[in-house]
Amino acid sequence: MVLRRLLDFGKKLPIPDALLINGQRDSAVFISQAGKTYKFRVSNVRLRTSINFRIQGHSLKLIEVEGAHTLQDTYESLDIHVGQSVV
Repeated sequence: MVLRRLLDFGKKLPIPDALLINGQRDSAVFISQAGKTYKFRVSNVRLRTSINFRIQGHSLKLIEVEGAHTLQDTYESLDIHVGQSVV
């Protein structure tokens, strides 16, 4: 109710001070094995800010956007816009 009132009076939402990865705010650790391939689904459920997802030292192969297969290509990072999910 307070949030609705603030938005109704033209106040903007603040930029979030953290992201949640597997329910953790400050850090996320993924244990992996060399030579294996891992599939991540990344969803941006924010209200107004895009995120840039990358795993340092690794390439990412984009295989799906919004539940639709896409031309598979390899990227160093992915921009995920509001309401978007990528695999």
